[in-house]
Amino acid sequence: MIRNILPIAFAVTVSGCMSYAPIETPPQKVAFSSQTAQTNVDSYSTSAIRTIREEGRKKVEVKGAACKIRGTGYSARVITPKLVELPTYRGKTDPVQISCNAGGMSVVETVEPRNETLARIQAAQSSGGGLVGALAVAFVKGVAQSTRDPSKDEFAYRSEIALKLSESQ
Repeated sequence: MIRNILPIAFAVTVSGCMSYAPIETPPQKVAFSSQTAQTNVDSYSTSAIRTIREEGRKKVEVKGAACKIRGTGYSARVITPKLVELPTYRGKTDPVQISCNAGGMSVVETVEPRNETLARIQAAQSSGGGLVGALAVAFVKGVAQSTRDPSKDEFAYRSEIALKLSESQ
């Protein structure tokens, strides 16, 4: 019985997800406003910048939206959909602001980076074993977080950044 339900549940779950067109061009790099901003980059996080709009209950990808990306010490202009290499800095990475316009619609969104170091600590120490296991995990997480050096934390942005366009005011 369970074997018959699982494929149906999977199909229903996947059908609710929006599928995007593939991006055929290589990732675009940002332009830095200073040599210091570029020198301090720890790594790059590649994100697909996409724009969508709602048609009733359905989300539809909007191709050709003009977007401006502004981060601390860098910027870029892209046409969606586009892969962009967003710089990340060890210890602290600021949010990036993305504004897009297409056919009388627009969006402005601030995208927060994810602290990958903390995410790895939390994922590696997920709980099992009831209350005793949960208490042990909480203790280990506390030790791991208190002994880590936050200035060495690594960050990344979402791999898919889908911005919802709405009618311009």
